[in-house]
Amino acid sequence: MTRLFTLLMAAGFLAAAAPTLAAPYGHARVLPVRSQVEARHGYHLARPDLLATASGVRAHGMICRQAGHAGLPVRRVRVQHLDAAGRVLDTVDVRVDFDSVRRSASCTAYDLATAWKIDPADTVLASAL
Repeated sequence: MTRLFTLLMAAGFLAAAAPTLAAPYGHARVLPVRSQVEARHGYHLARPDLLATASGVRAHGMICRQAGHAGLPVRRVRVQHLDAAGRVLDTVDVRVDFDSVRRSASCTAYDLATAWKIDPADTVLASAL
């Protein structure tokens, strides 16, 4: 019952945050590019928002840990730029930190800047590591 409650709370948090996350960030616009995620058991990794900036693309997203999860911790999120054929063009990692004292549900955001120029046929893949 506790896991169900935690999952519902995390889903509610993400649903409530989605309109805010999808809104424009300052002067950056959200790019209409395909994105995929590879989460790890015990975690929920939301698809990143991809934002156009003057210097390239910024990726911003959320990752949540389920309460009571005792498996391997996620320490990084990897974001890969894939071309239309699925070849990796570039990879960027960012460190994520969770409350390590308690095993309660918690969420954290990640944000990283790249110099990528993304074609509409490209894909961005975010992975929890």
